[in-house]
Order: sequence, then structure tokens, then C-alpha cells
Amino acid sequence: MRDDYGREPAVKAYRTVVPMLESAKDAATRPTRAADLNLVYAFAKMMDPESVVRESETAGVVATASVADRLAGYIGQLNGQAMLSPETRQKLLSELESRFGALKASNDEITRAYTETAKSYGLNPDRILFNVRSGGSPQAPVAGPAPAPKSTPGQMPKITGNDDYAKLPSGTTFIAPDGTTRVKP
Repeated sequence: MRDDYGREPAVKAYRTVVPMLESAKDAATRPTRAADLNLVYAFAKMMDPESVVRESETAGVVATASVADRLAGYIGQLNGQAMLSPETRQKLLSELESRFGALKASNDEITRAYTETAKSYGLNPDRILFNVRSGGSPQAPVAGPAPAPKSTPGQMPKITGNDDYAKLPSGTTFIAPDGTTRVKP
């Protein structure tokens, strides 16, 4: 179930863009060509997280500036300065945050669905889901015991062999042949 969650397109896109937004916010504070390139790359990547950023896309992002700002940027480049004006940087950041909000909403919807499914099977959602931290790395599953099963021992199936076990759906709490209570993965 954790692998299925990680393969969800909305989850993958969100994991990709979290570090992009953080990097873009940081880059927007530095008026250098390298920071501008970082901001432009983040913008293009966030608009389409699955794609590769090409030179034409970079030029398209730069072209969102007004003609006067682009001209000032070209002059700045000739003098070794930034290519984007502070106003253009701010506009790009506003669009990035808007796009990020939409991607986050999609991710949150999928996360809620997987949380409900995990709970309905008596599983600890923290062992299946992961939160994206700044930097985009998934957190390791939370260690510790799974939550107590929802059913009582009298309602749990008692397994006597491999055939009984094979018939159980994933997430079912059962009594093993040795008398211990277990959950089928």
C-alpha cells in the first residue's frame, strides 16, 4: 500500500515540487544570474513536474517579463548582473505559490483517501504514508506497534494453514496457528 501511495501521480508531483518552491523562494532573494536561472528552472519544473526543462521553456519564462524589464535584464546580463527584475521575480513566485497550492490540494486529497483506507483495515497510516519535509525527502515509517485491531478475538478468523491464510485480504487481523494475533500485510 505504501508503494501504491508513492506511485500516485499527485503524490509524486508534490514530492517533486516541494524542494523546487523552497529553492525558488531562496533564489528570489538574490539578484544574480545564477539565482535567476534557479528561479526560472523551478518555475518551468513546477508547471510540469514530469518534464525536462529545455532552453525554449527557460526563454518562455523569461519572456513573461515586460519588454522594458527584459531589456533591463539583457543590459544587466551584459554587465554580469541578474536577468530578472525584482518585479518579475515576485510575479514568478506568486505563480509558483498558486501552482503549489493546487498540487498540494491534490496530494492532500490522495493522502486523506489512503489514510481512511489504512484505518479501515486497522493499519497505522504513519506506516504507509509519508510527509514531505523541506528538501522533498520522505520520512521513514514511524516505528512502534501498529494500532490495536478493531475486532475482538472472538470475531477474528483463526488460521490453520496456508490455504486459510491465502484467502485473507491484506490488512486482516487473524489468529495464527500458534495462538498469536497477527495482521496480514
